Amino acid sequence: MRAQGSGLANVRVNDPARDRHQQDQTTQSETTIAVAGRRVAVGYNDSQHSLLATTKASSLSGYSWSGDGGRTFHDGGALPNRPGYVNLGDPWLTSDRAGRMYYATLAATPNFNLGVSVARSTDGGRSWTVAYAARHSLLEGCSFTQYLGAQPIVDPASGTLYVAAERFQVDDPQCQGAEEVTSEVIFKSTDGGRTFGPAVKIADISPAGTAETVAGPAILLGPGKAMRTAEFPVLAFYRDVLYVAWNEARGGHSHLRLARSANAGASWSVRWLTGGSADEAQPALSGDREGLHVLFYSIASTRPNRLLDVALLESTNGSTFRSRRVTSRSFPGVLNIQQFDPLIAPYYMGDYIANVSDGRRQYFAWGDNRDRVRNWLYPNGRHDPNVYFATR
Repeated sequence: MRAQGSGLANVRVNDPARDRHQQDQTTQSETTIAVAGRRVAVGYNDSQHSLLATTKASSLSGYSWSGDGGRTFHDGGALPNRPGYVNLGDPWLTSDRAGRMYYATLAATPNFNLGVSVARSTDGGRSWTVAYAARHSLLEGCSFTQYLGAQPIVDPASGTLYVAAERFQVDDPQCQGAEEVTSEVIFKSTDGGRTFGPAVKIADISPAGTAETVAGPAILLGPGKAMRTAEFPVLAFYRDVLYVAWNEARGGHSHLRLARSANAGASWSVRWLTGGSADEAQPALSGDREGLHVLFYSIASTRPNRLLDVALLESTNGSTFRSRRVTSRSFPGVLNIQQFDPLIAPYYMGDYIANVSDGRRQYFAWGDNRDRVRNWLYPNGRHDPNVYFATR
């Protein structure tokens, strides 16, 4: 579907003039937002603060901050590493009632395992102090269960904590080659996260990509351009009902699904939000007194060069939705099948975007390729991944 209406005012978050450390490492994407009054912080992946390979001085986790509600932003550079760790991106931000902000990111540990580093800001995202880091390990075997894209949410009425994730599961104790089953699941904790109940399956799902590539499922955008995509679930409460959204395959395209639970996650009803010959990907969800808000990439069906917009579906009853465009200008994919940025994986155009509400306003951030750069490698120019922001 193509959203109707003009886009909101779009503000560039990062400063492309600071992309001067490496000639072609200029990727900023994969966004998250924290809000505390008029202070807004946006986190994102940033390939500029590294060499051709990561070193102890690298940090792939960038941030920008605003003191005027998102009208203007200051590029803060790279999030500081915890000593011995290297920030690897995939950021997630939040804020507490006291106005403190928290930035979680993947990090390589001193013994080369994968961990999570958390930093804290007490000045609206202008500066960050590393708070702690946690490690985790992976188990191998013919039967396995893996969870990706986990997102938490707290029920403001009861204090119950929910965590939804995409589950990849193989039940193969005899190593006979059982098929993998992919589903959306949710966990619940009533004691502040000290213990969780068993996983409740929301729905089995199909990979969202319209083409199978060496990097996994992806949506083709044009010659040399694609968007890898996963089915990460996103959550929101609206009128005491819990909603979960994701994108998955339907009829040869990637479309949005919405699940609804009115009984604290015990059972779910699931419906399609979109359909047709275009594609939709990477939904982000928020709910407030104004309604339920679903932000997403809308990808035109026109080939061979398919333009993207960021669009919004909104509902005041959780059943009927109206659409509007968020981007003020459509943009193409970037050259990433043979990736122009040597530090970024092929087919990458970010794995998620950001949509939060402070109860009065909604805040959106996304990776956007409308800008162009020209250099000796691309004398005719190429599209440049930057981060953009809008509020309403």
